[in-house]
Amino acid sequence: MVSKGRHPKKSIADALADVARDGLDVLEVHRGHRWGVLVCTVCGAELAVWSSPRVPEDAAKRVRRSTFATATRRSDAHPRVHLRARQQADRRGA
Repeated sequence: MVSKGRHPKKSIADALADVARDGLDVLEVHRGHRWGVLVCTVCGAELAVWSSPRVPEDAAKRVRRSTFATATRRSDAHPRVHLRARQQADRRGA
C-alpha cells in the first residue's frame, strides 16, 4: 500500500515532486480513476493526474511538460503560456 500523498507509480511520483518543488500545488483528490490534480498557483489552471495510466512514464512526461509547470520555471513565459487556460476559463464563465 502506498502512503497517503504519494502516487503509486514511481515515475509519476518523481515528476509530481519535481513540479511541486517548482511551485505548483499537488492535490490528492480521489475520484474514480483520478488520483489527484495539479493546480497552477498563478492562474488556477488544473491538470488531472490519473492513478493507473497505461504507460506511467508518458504520464510523468505529461506532468513535467504541462504548460503551467513550464511557466513557473520561466517567469517571462507566463502570459503567453496561460492564454489557453484563460480562454477556457472565459468559455466556462469564470
